Amino acid sequence: MAARSGGEADEDAAASQRSGRNLVVLCDGTGNELGRNLSNVLKLFRVATKSHRQLCYYSPGVGTISRISPWARLRQKALEILGLITGYGLDDNVLGAYRFLVANWRPGDRIFLFGFSRGAWTVRVLAGMLHLIGLLKPEQDNMADAALGTYKRAAADNDLPLAWHF
Repeated sequence: MAARSGGEADEDAAASQRSGRNLVVLCDGTGNELGRNLSNVLKLFRVATKSHRQLCYYSPGVGTISRISPWARLRQKALEILGLITGYGLDDNVLGAYRFLVANWRPGDRIFLFGFSRGAWTVRVLAGMLHLIGLLKPEQDNMADAALGTYKRAAADNDLPLAWHF
């Protein structure tokens, strides 16, 4: 088989990029109320083009979306405090973004990750998980929790083969 010239390889790479989509994951921090204190992540989500060529996933931080009833506000505040103290809900945030990518990614797509505060931690864990575990096939979505658990064990124990064999 004849080798491709540099120009043909460049054309193939450019065609692949044109056919791919942007998958944009935006994960917000804690306590940014929609009407008052917009984070840059939320501003970016608002101005990002959403189309068949660019899919956007926004994960609001704890307390970002205000509730109207007093009981709902009290519950939200309690969850916000619990999350700040213990990290409650972080795995759910990672898994939500991961499942978005599992459901939507196809060859040639590009992934962009943005986060603020807890959201920055979320996308950092997501990036590590993508690096070590990769993306599951959509029909394996039910294994996402196990994939995150394996990633966390492999990262904590510096046991890369554990992640690679998932």
